[in-house]
Formats: sequence, structure tokens, C-alpha cells
Amino acid sequence: MSLLCACGGRDGRQRDDAGADAAVPTCDEPREEEGCPCDALEPVLCWEGPETADWGVCLRGLRTCAGRWGPCEGQVLPVAEVCNDRDDDCNGEIDDGVQNACGTCDPVCEETAFGHEAGEIPFDSQDSSCTGLVGPGDLVIDDPRPLRHVVWIPNTVQGTVSLVNSRTREELRRHWTAPDAALASPSRTSVDYRSDVYVANRAFGEQASVTKVWTDPCPDVDGDGVVETSTGRDDVPDWGEDECVAWRTEVGDVGAVANALAAQGRVELDGVFGEYVWAGLQEDQEVVELDGETGEPTGTVVDVSPCRPTGAAIDRDGNLWSACVGQDLVRFDTEDPADSETVARAAEVKGIALDSNGRVWVGGSVGVYDPEDGSWTDVPDTSGYGVAPTGDDEVWIGECAALAGTGTCRVDGDSLEVTLVEAASRAVAYDSDGFAWAISQSGTVDVIDPDSLEVETILDDCGGPCLDGPEAYSDMAGIWISHSECRSNWQTIVEGCPGGRWVTVSWDVDAPEGAGISIQVKAANSPDDAWWPMVPVALVPADASPALLEPLLGVDAVRPLLRVYVELWAFGRETPIVHRLAVQRSCP
Repeated sequence: MSLLCACGGRDGRQRDDAGADAAVPTCDEPREEEGCPCDALEPVLCWEGPETADWGVCLRGLRTCAGRWGPCEGQVLPVAEVCNDRDDDCNGEIDDGVQNACGTCDPVCEETAFGHEAGEIPFDSQDSSCTGLVGPGDLVIDDPRPLRHVVWIPNTVQGTVSLVNSRTREELRRHWTAPDAALASPSRTSVDYRSDVYVANRAFGEQASVTKVWTDPCPDVDGDGVVETSTGRDDVPDWGEDECVAWRTEVGDVGAVANALAAQGRVELDGVFGEYVWAGLQEDQEVVELDGETGEPTGTVVDVSPCRPTGAAIDRDGNLWSACVGQDLVRFDTEDPADSETVARAAEVKGIALDSNGRVWVGGSVGVYDPEDGSWTDVPDTSGYGVAPTGDDEVWIGECAALAGTGTCRVDGDSLEVTLVEAASRAVAYDSDGFAWAISQSGTVDVIDPDSLEVETILDDCGGPCLDGPEAYSDMAGIWISHSECRSNWQTIVEGCPGGRWVTVSWDVDAPEGAGISIQVKAANSPDDAWWPMVPVALVPADASPALLEPLLGVDAVRPLLRVYVELWAFGRETPIVHRLAVQRSCP
């Protein structure tokens, strides 16, 4: 006997196997079920499937009344899950249990993994330049030098800054640093880890400012497919038309004189990395903080009176040190400016820089201050202006007077032995290959080989010096930033499978407080176009592994090559350690 109505009280009809009606008891409550009595004028929604957490592809049907309720028409019931980007069983999960290991419907999932376990590719990373030995095969900070081989030199008289390739010794670009170049008087520079430069425009008696210029790549601001910028010293676009000039921000009161500058990287409490720059205002007796990306003031203004800042550098513990016009130094913690002190110096102070051990070197009467024991050590019978510590406990001194002569001096950081080189200089720089650059206010540039002490004069193909009155005894090559923070990068190109798509990047990272990594990628058709611009994927420890690539790459997810770029940073005393990094691709 087949039941047409199951109404609890069994009101309705039953039929026996021969089709004859059979009497049933009266139903206590009417039911909207097939075969049950009804008098409704409108159809009702119906569902004859199991309880479900989500409708997925499922649909409820409609049941109409014609004295008795008819069948549930148009409903779509759950079926077994198949891999088709649909929730076939209507349980709230798409393709659950039928995807490959990449989480896609392709038959194959391939993974390239870097690390130190069996089957993984070693990172080929050496000892950490921050903290010493780590486990074999791990990725650590092992080369804190700048990414690019550049030196930025301000043309103080002209009101520009020149980008010079430190290996080819050629001037690549030249940029105005302010709208009114004749009044800008750019002098102090600070180069960040990416080799972008911040320039302090002193603007004596006028409005001081800070300008940032990108090194490479510069953005295509107007989106016309071409980056409008300088192509050399004789091609300087008008102010406002140079897309390599990132921003300019006015600082202090009129006449403040921006005469100190120091870039700083910092990891915030949420693990996000930020770039900042501090500008010391000589006549306002203040140091102000700007956001390195936007140039906007952060609101932090530190009163350092009676110090009149004339140079600045930041140590590994986040302390900003500034030379004061006259004889003293001032120090404050950039995260807690109330933690500050004045360090007396019973001698003239000019340029200032920190070595890799955190000691503070000063020009004027050349000496070094050790914050560990609060002691000064003088370099006997030696005076100068610019100061440039190397990574090998040596210090170069510009406009140096020593050993009964003048030129550029090299001072051994331990023995204090002085070597005088016949190279005119006011400013000194130390490039990423270890060469010293002696730059005079007359515009001459002599590059000194640290081993042979041979001197090569460069940028003199203009019928004389090609620079215009450079006065820059501060960081010009990005070496100082490696004395205040540990940063390095690692990159590789991973080959995909024909017709495949990039799916995820995953990682296993130890990131102590003040340390972290960023991961960026670029999908490409060939190694030549696999460089910039990169696509940001993750900031660790802020982001959790894994990261999905398809939403980030879009249509580029099917390109056959993937460049993976990892940048590591440490602003404390411990390096981040990458134990494993893996890229997955789904293959048809």
C-alpha cells in the first residue's frame, strides 16, 4: 500500500495495491504534503531533502493546491560532490573532499619547497650578520648591504641631487629637490635599504623641506606607460613633472634650517613594517618625524633644545643621535622620546655617524663615543668634516687634517691609526663594494681603493667637475642604514607546469620581536620580465600561512614563471629565520 499523505492523524486517502481507496482516521492538523487536503489559493515553498547548512546548488520547489497538495516541483536536491567549483551536496563547502592537494580541480598539484628537510631545496644562506649561526639550510639575514650600487650626491648650489652608479661611476639621473632650486640648498641625505634617498633642503632664511626621490623602479604616476624622469645630468625635468620625485614636505618654521636627516625602518606592534625619516631643524631646535612612504608628518616632534641639530644617525636600538652646532651630542629613543640625554663633548663636533658596533663617530676634532661605558676616545691630532664608517671597523674622514697634511683620512676603529690619502673632500661616502668616495665642495669626486689606496677621479667629463658645490657630510650610499638595522633579501624563479596556474605560497618562519619578513611575487613569461613591479603577498608575523596567489595575480596566475622575493628585517638584536618556503601550482 503506497502512502499519499502522512499527516500524523492520517486524514486523507490511502490506496491499496489495487488502487482502491481505503478509509483512514481524521488528521488533527493539516500538512503541506503531497496528497494532503488543502484549500490554499497560492502555491507554497517545499523541500523534500535532508537538513542542510547551506543551499549551495540546491533549490526549494513549489507545491500547488488543487483540493489536495500536489508534488514538490522544481526542487534541486543534494547529490554527491564532484569537483566543479560548486557545492553539489549543499553542506556549505565547495568541492569538499574531491579537490587535489592544491585545493583545485586539476588532476595534479605540484610543490616547490625550499628548506632543510629531505626533498627541499636549501636556501644557500650563510651565517646571520645579526646574530651568528643558525640551523643549516635556513634563510637568515646574511648580507645587509644595500640592494643597489648607487651613491646619491646633492648639488647644493644648483638645488639638485645626482644618482650615480657606484660600479660604472656614471651619473644616471639628476633631480630638482624643491620648486625654488636657488633657495633650496640641499645638503644632508639619508639613503634607505631600497636605495631611495631623502634630501634635507636647508633653505637658509626660507622654508626648509625634505624631499624623497626613488631610485628604481619609479612609478608611472600618470599611467601613460612611460616613467617621465631624468636621463642624465643635462636632462632634469621641471619641478612637478619628474615621476621619480616621490614627495616634498615642508618642515618647521620659516628659517628653521633642516640640517640633520636619518631614515629609519620600524616594525609596529601589529607586525607591519614602516619607513620613517627624522629631520633635525637647526634653528627650531627640534627633530620631526615624517612617514617615509607619504611624507606626511606623523605628529611626533622632539624638543632637543638647546641642541641645534647638524647631523643625525640611528642605532640598532632605535636611538637617534644628533650632533649639535658647537660641542655636544643629543640622544633620544625614537619610540619613547622622553628617554633622552645630552652627551658633552669638550671639543668641536661637525659630522656624525655610527659604526656597526653602535659607537658614535664625530668630525670636527675627530673622536668616538662608546655608549656602553659613556667614554670618549680622541683620534690624536686629527680633524675633519664628513664621517663614513665601514663595515670593517674603519672610518673615513672628509676634509681631514692629519699627519702634517690634508686630504681624506682612514682611521682604524681599534688602533686609531690614521692613514692620509691625497684626495680632496668635504664629504665622504662608503659604497656597497667597499670603496671610499671623497667629494669636495669644488665638485671633484675621487674614489679610493681601500686595499691599494689608489685614487680614481670621476665625474670630471664636463671640462671640469660635473657636480655643483656638493656639501653633504652624511649618508649617501645606504651603508649607515645597515648599522642601525639588519636587512637582506632572497629571491628565486620557480618554473610552473604547462597550462597550470599558481595557487599558494606557504611559509614556516620564526620572527622575534622587532623582526619579520615580507613576501612578494611576480608571474612572468620569461626571466627578463620577471622583475618589477612585484605583487605584495604577505607580511610575517602579521599574516598567517598560506597565502592564496590567484586572487592577487588575477589573469597572470597562468604565466609559466614565478619570481619569489623575500625581504628580511631585524630592528632588534635577533634575525628572523625562515625554515621553509613553498610554492604550489595546479597542473591540468
